[in-house]
Amino acid sequence: MNKNDSFGRKVKREITRAMLERLQSMDLQKSMAMFGAKEPVIYDDVEETLNVAYVNRDEVALAMDIFKPKDDGGKELPVIIAIHGGGLFMGDRSLERPYCRLLAHKGYLVFSLEYRLVPKAILCEQLDDVCAGLDRVGQMLVDYDVDFSRIFMVADSAGAYLAAYVTAMHGSEKLQNAIGHKPSRMVYAAVGYISGMFYTNKTLQELIYGDRRNDEKFLKYMNIEHPEIIQNLPPAFLITSCGDTFNNYSIKFNQALKKRGRTSKLVYLGNEELQHIFPITNPEHPRSLEVTDKMLAWFEQQADIRRDSRKNDSAMDNKRAENIKRIASGEFNNMKVWKSIKERTAYDEKILLRTALVDCTREYTYEQMFEEWENYARVYSALDICAENNSRAALCGVISAETVFALFGLNMTGAEVSLFSYPDFLPGGMWKTMIEKEKITDIIIADIMVTPEIREEIEKIKEKLGIRNVIYMHSLMGGPTVGPAELTYNELNYHMLRRTNGAVFMNDLLEKYQDENIKLDESEGDRVAFIAHTSGTTMGTRKPLPFTDKAFNEGVSVIPKGFRSFIEGKDDGKPITILQLFDFSSVMALSAQLCSGFAAGERIIVTYFGFMHPKFIRAIDYYNVSVLMTTGFMVDKWLDRTDIDDVDFSSLKVVGMSGGYISPEKMEKYTEFFRKHGFKYSITSAYGTSETGGKQIFAPKENKEDILGYVENSEEVRIKDEKDGEFYKVEDGPRTGVLYMLSQGHCENELDNVKLFEYTKIDGKDFLCTHDLVRVNEDGSISFAGRVDKYFVNNSGKEFDSGLVDMNMAEHKAIDRCAVVPVMDKRIHDTVPVLYVVPAKKGEDAVSNILKAFKDVYVKDKKIEPKNLPTQFMIVDDIPINANGKLDIYRITRERLAGDAYNLVPVLDGKKLIDIKCEHVEKTNSFTAGTIPAGMENNSAYNIFDIFNADSTSDKKDTASGNNFFNGFDPFKPWKMFMPDINMKDIFKSVEIPESVKKDVLKYGNRISGLSNGRKWIDHDFEE
Repeated sequence: MNKNDSFGRKVKREITRAMLERLQSMDLQKSMAMFGAKEPVIYDDVEETLNVAYVNRDEVALAMDIFKPKDDGGKELPVIIAIHGGGLFMGDRSLERPYCRLLAHKGYLVFSLEYRLVPKAILCEQLDDVCAGLDRVGQMLVDYDVDFSRIFMVADSAGAYLAAYVTAMHGSEKLQNAIGHKPSRMVYAAVGYISGMFYTNKTLQELIYGDRRNDEKFLKYMNIEHPEIIQNLPPAFLITSCGDTFNNYSIKFNQALKKRGRTSKLVYLGNEELQHIFPITNPEHPRSLEVTDKMLAWFEQQADIRRDSRKNDSAMDNKRAENIKRIASGEFNNMKVWKSIKERTAYDEKILLRTALVDCTREYTYEQMFEEWENYARVYSALDICAENNSRAALCGVISAETVFALFGLNMTGAEVSLFSYPDFLPGGMWKTMIEKEKITDIIIADIMVTPEIREEIEKIKEKLGIRNVIYMHSLMGGPTVGPAELTYNELNYHMLRRTNGAVFMNDLLEKYQDENIKLDESEGDRVAFIAHTSGTTMGTRKPLPFTDKAFNEGVSVIPKGFRSFIEGKDDGKPITILQLFDFSSVMALSAQLCSGFAAGERIIVTYFGFMHPKFIRAIDYYNVSVLMTTGFMVDKWLDRTDIDDVDFSSLKVVGMSGGYISPEKMEKYTEFFRKHGFKYSITSAYGTSETGGKQIFAPKENKEDILGYVENSEEVRIKDEKDGEFYKVEDGPRTGVLYMLSQGHCENELDNVKLFEYTKIDGKDFLCTHDLVRVNEDGSISFAGRVDKYFVNNSGKEFDSGLVDMNMAEHKAIDRCAVVPVMDKRIHDTVPVLYVVPAKKGEDAVSNILKAFKDVYVKDKKIEPKNLPTQFMIVDDIPINANGKLDIYRITRERLAGDAYNLVPVLDGKKLIDIKCEHVEKTNSFTAGTIPAGMENNSAYNIFDIFNADSTSDKKDTASGNNFFNGFDPFKPWKMFMPDINMKDIFKSVEIPESVKKDVLKYGNRISGLSNGRKWIDHDFEE
């Protein structure tokens, strides 16, 4: 069977090859007559040199034609390089000669190149041929009097496809590596695409791609809309017509350029008689002359813009230096956050035109984003969601552009913003308690969080608490980080809510109040602006962290250059791309990523679900991400995956690790993982707290010592000595004690006169007790030594009686000695109990004997209540004794006792404990993967991650993406958390999805190049 298949493919390939050779042998000029080609016009004022050889490839001599005005008037000539079309397997430069003569007649020095055709060369080799020609032109330009600021390219049909790749390769190392050939060194002020055949990658792949057709790293860039291509293209002028068979390609490509904030212009002529590549085949047609003149005028405009921007660079450097002085002086801190960000960026027109925010397939420049902030502020002003009305809005959004606009719109009107997280709306989530205890006045919520049940609960809460407004936001999905189930559910749920009586949607309000005056809050940053939350709990709800505008701005101002300060080697000056990891209820996400990124004029990528979705890692490669702030928890999950070998991290310039202590062994593993995927630099790790607004202790790059790092500002750290109880600075010498931290950007510790936590006055300043035991070393570095807590205590006051566990477990004959040690678990932002055990008998039976001890104590004899079951037990050879002869739990954590760890899994019948099981796990530091203690099961910010990533280690192939990626993913499983009692498959069978929904899914879903209809029937002129 395989032989027959192989033989069949071979016959098909040879027949296709013979047909192509037959086509290539035809008289080109005659064959082009069907496209309306006319007899060429010869200009007396044009000097032409034909058939100038420039390279020999596989016995094929490639040559160029050169066209030059005879009289240049003593001026430097602008340059145009032409690339012919022909579907990659037909055509040559002779087709371009009439058009090149016209361009030379209009005053341009023109070089017309050629390349080998399929099947004698595959696509990569064709690109190499074009690049060789471009470099030869570059060498020849020194022999002419040319204006190097006015070098352009014009390409038609499949030549436009090649032109896009050769120009994008110049600025993309990823693209260069994927294609496997060196890029041209030529730089262009603009490129003209005539009837571009951009979407060609679904036909004749075997001949066009050759052996590369099975190379996934290569094929992913064979989508012309890939960000790596779009982001590296010069300004683009596109020409098409009603009679152009592939006019939709130009329209679609122009839309892709616009969405990503690229400079482009499309000219569409409504004449049906103007066929494919009409300016090439009939350059003297009045409409061809018209569109050519428009293109050349636009070229000159782009060259002027480029020249002027270079002239303005010096003046802008002075403005930039002045801006940095203003940041250092603290001038920007005493204003609203939105205003501070705008003041830091709006002085530079280049930044205003730069991409600020990328959401799925949508892009917003800084100018557009600021306009959206104002649009949302108009809505809030109309509804009195503002400072004047003492408003405190709950913003319950996904990681999307709409959430960003809503956030800063509220900040403009002075409404306090409490940021809720996606997991708050899971079954058992705390959203209702949070709304009541934080005295929320208005709710703005992403519609995807709202099931019919939650919608009903929201209405009850609204009536009970007198909530003034409930506004639903709809965000579009797309890009590489979501799948078809989410896309469909998002649109289906939206349309179901739209049909619900009384549901108010933001997009309707934006249209209704577009002319409303904004009620700007003119305060100077001393009021609460944002209420972030930790994943821990206080008084039965997630712990709120109220930040004033001033505190927030202080945190952003700590590093004026933002993430550029962490770049190793030479900074190329290009905008940094930051990938948003968490939702905005996290201080790290809101301050260190979003606001710091905007304040520095960088590019922020938002991906709807963030790190929780298994496809999140794909965004690093797809969006060419420069900065990734991550956690050990997340990277640990990536280490276990077998479906991401093709993900490329070479664009990353900064990788920062946070989320608690990370051992040198772990850091070595993480570094090896990132290097394997192309990351070239060192991982940065840092330590800080949410309450103090971020990181204050940084580990040096390439650090291999067992340390948290070094203090940036010694005035912001104190150590409470464990022996004498006094406070010391780091420079006071080595000691062990509790770490206290101070920050100008710390949050308030009260909300509505309710104390949230305590600050400690040290030298007249408010310091936060971290409850971390640390050791100051001889060189001034700080090492983690464990947690201070003698026993586990939930923030809500639920205690874990470690003494009871120690005593009863130690009495069992299977255990020699044991000690409960509190270990930090970042899922709940608190400590969990781990029992370190020295078994009475070592060997193969040690684990089963210890497990029997747990069953005897907790199940059989019921000496201890189930709520006091440890998360994990760890078998060790010895447990150290302190000077008083007691088990030293501090030394256990300090000395990182080696041993095998086992998660304890309780088996319950209702609330009754009937059995205990255990699972072997790799030893982890500062994070345990076991059972969260009773009463805290729903506090985990990672619950939703576990739902999305269920069964993520199987070998099942994701047929939708073509990659081994969702790995056994049930497309309906994520949505069972919303509708646990409803069969989602039945819903999708029974509910008729409106055509508008299907259209939106297709429009904003994962784009598959080459499947669009080639031609659109539009019989009138238009320009975009």
